[in-house]
Amino acid sequence: MCDCRETAKNASPSVPYGDEKLRAALSLHTGLSKTKLPRITKLSKAGKPYSRIVYPDDLSALSWRFQRDGKGWRVLVSFKEPQVTVTTDTKAGVLAIDLNADHLAWAELDRFGNPVETGSIPCVTYGKTTEQASAIIQAAAITLTKRAKQAGKPLVLEKLDFSKKKGQLTEVDGPRYARMLSSLSYQKILGAVQARAGKENVALLQVNPAFTSVIGRINYAHRYGLTVHQGAAVAIGRRAFGRFVKNARTGKNHKQFGLRETPIGQAGRDGVKTVTAPDGRGAQVTFPYPEWNKRKHVWTLLGKVSRKMKAALAAQRVAEKSDPPERTVESVRMKPEVPVVAAA
Repeated sequence: MCDCRETAKNASPSVPYGDEKLRAALSLHTGLSKTKLPRITKLSKAGKPYSRIVYPDDLSALSWRFQRDGKGWRVLVSFKEPQVTVTTDTKAGVLAIDLNADHLAWAELDRFGNPVETGSIPCVTYGKTTEQASAIIQAAAITLTKRAKQAGKPLVLEKLDFSKKKGQLTEVDGPRYARMLSSLSYQKILGAVQARAGKENVALLQVNPAFTSVIGRINYAHRYGLTVHQGAAVAIGRRAFGRFVKNARTGKNHKQFGLRETPIGQAGRDGVKTVTAPDGRGAQVTFPYPEWNKRKHVWTLLGKVSRKMKAALAAQRVAEKSDPPERTVESVRMKPEVPVVAAA
């Protein structure tokens, strides 16, 4: 619903917000009359016929309300905004976003799910006033939506349980990152992106966030030279692609979302398969590839990989604390990042 206000003392016929939309809604009512509109005849439950007026599909009812405040009389009108045509399609690819406490990592994918370009937008709201935080979030939403519109690709976000997201990020990134995360409002970011995407006619998709950070870190971060968060954005974007799969039990085709998500492992000279994962600080950890019953869902395997990876990262952090200061790898998280073209 769009609310528009007009002060009775104001001689101008325009309203401060939604003037064009209000005029468009009013123009649809011009010339309408109950005597001119078509009617259909129906039967009531008692079997008696009655007629109903058929209104145009794009016609919105206008609700008017008069309100008096300290400045005078105001006329408030509410109406339903007309449906807009979405100009983006996953057939061209997607623009995926990974939400983090200090930045939004994004990845633009082609129609095959391969990264074309990646980057990060600073989004630090910790220590900011409400107005400052809102301005930062709005600016990020505008930047991402404009890029998606220019590319003709929909935006993709995780459908987050933010309490779980906070727990996952706190485990890996420490107390400083946790403080920033506590000041971040996922709903405000989602609302800003939804509002901007609707205004620019850009589709917004939300996908299951399960193990996207694990897949991005293992499969795409090192392979394409991305940060771990940009790798997660690639995994989020790939999950938005749909494909039709035949159900073995019913024999019917059903739409299954997402591309292949099996974690990549490497076999050494001794034949032992291992998994390598960047730690996000310029180093990496390696751990054995867990056993997997292929009759079970791939997320069963990803759960085992996630537990092993967290243990390896925790052990590495303990080892780093015992290293001399000159050997400690400086974290690259807070450095400003320039969008980079992913390697082929």
